[in-house]
Amino acid sequence: EVIDSEEYIESVEKIFAFLEEISLDLKKSAELEDLILATQATAERQGFEFGFKYAMSLIKECGL
Repeated sequence: EVIDSEEYIESVEKIFAFLEEISLDLKKSAELEDLILATQATAERQGFEFGFKYAMSLIKECGL
């Protein structure tokens, strides 16, 4: 089970609080939320790839 970090949760809360403060019509607000979620998914995938490559380099370095 994966649990979001407190830092991640705080960041998301700040984004949505900001979105509530600015006046966007419903369509623009939904588009912006979609862009934010797509960016988060991309960052997660990139983080996994970087972590995997790093782990593989450590395994290679240790001769396993």
